[in-house]
Amino acid sequence: MSTATASLELGRMRRGSSLAARAEPPTSPQTPAHWHASRHRRILERHAEIRGLFGVDSSSAIWVFGLVAAQLTIAALLRHAPIWLIVLAVLIVGAPIAHALGVLIHECTHNLVFRSTGANKALAIVANLGIGAPGALAFRHEHLLHHRHLGDGREPDGNDGQAPLAPAVRWSGSSTWRKLFVFSLGRFFFRERTSTDPPKDRWLRANQAACGLFLAALAWGAGLRSVAYVLVSLFFAFGPHVVGARRLAEHLTLRRGQPTNSYYGPANRLAFDVGYHVEHHDFPYVPWRNLRRVRAIAEEAYAPLAAVSSWSELLFRAIVDPRRHLGQYVGASEDYVEPRTPAPLPPTGADVLREDAHPYFLWWADATVADLRRHLASPQREERAYWMGALLREANTRDVWMFVSVDDVRSAWSDVVRHLGRTRARWAWLLALPEPAWPPLVAHHG
Repeated sequence: MSTATASLELGRMRRGSSLAARAEPPTSPQTPAHWHASRHRRILERHAEIRGLFGVDSSSAIWVFGLVAAQLTIAALLRHAPIWLIVLAVLIVGAPIAHALGVLIHECTHNLVFRSTGANKALAIVANLGIGAPGALAFRHEHLLHHRHLGDGREPDGNDGQAPLAPAVRWSGSSTWRKLFVFSLGRFFFRERTSTDPPKDRWLRANQAACGLFLAALAWGAGLRSVAYVLVSLFFAFGPHVVGARRLAEHLTLRRGQPTNSYYGPANRLAFDVGYHVEHHDFPYVPWRNLRRVRAIAEEAYAPLAAVSSWSELLFRAIVDPRRHLGQYVGASEDYVEPRTPAPLPPTGADVLREDAHPYFLWWADATVADLRRHLASPQREERAYWMGALLREANTRDVWMFVSVDDVRSAWSDVVRHLGRTRARWAWLLALPEPAWPPLVAHHG
């Protein structure tokens, strides 16, 4: 096959959404939750050291108290400020702080700060003070259901409370203003699923009482403008703001067969790495501080997945683009952002499929198709890389995919590239992979 034909097979991946990484979709198991459970097992089989990252990170408690104090201090300083300054403070400082406190409530939800469930619930209530409206304990109940029943958006009894509501999706449609309204205020106008309602226990009542008393004390001591700063910060933190776009990103139908997406951009520095969301669903017992290490250790499991490249771009497209709607959530929609990868063309000849045949592209070696498959499955990295490189370099492109997948090539790229010869640039372009200088620079000693 010519270079042009190879480009026809794979080049569409390069023209896909800028939000997505370019690779074939992973195999989709029965349910989204099972997809993560299967990945959990496979990754631990290869990287048992990840178990050492499980546990708690009590330093998150310091962040909770510090951020609540910062939010309260800013609110007090703004008690006589003009409206424009309050709005500016909300957008630049208040919303990111409120969002960060929401992420720390999420850490408490998974018992990742203290070993005691009660201590984590108490800290979540403290974090909730900096947000204003009570929600930490209700979120805890809803979010743990979300992990167990990801994508179960059935109405009225689905167990994924984070899935979009069908009436809200229908009403908003493709209208920019309706989508903005639903994304920002829909929770107040469309009835939530009753199946995810939290138990009315003492913890829920304590959460509500603590936030009510906090807001009353703030109003009495600093005034209504300070209260407005706190509550409007909450509105933007989980609404029309760069950090609020995180709600859209996590389970957007970005790629077929992939129920969860990560974001690896700079906004993670303001959000305790909550963008590492595939990693979190794969290993919910890993605290935020260790999620980057999970990805670094098991990079081959995460690099091939689609990822959101920009929260701000995602928010803009979701609201403004008439082709996008708010129902694009795993289990609720079959509308995918990334176009379907075209099916590969059939092999050039029947001999390529015969295990005892000597394939034309291994012209210099006395090797059969069965031998090639054995080499490609070898536990030795260099052996796999040599034969994969030979396949990519010598075979017709349509025959390549009879033996390896795009994900295989991406995962082994740093080892394979040295064996590609003059085809290196073509494969780097087709698969959107880096093309390192070759041969590599070597030091010369005088």
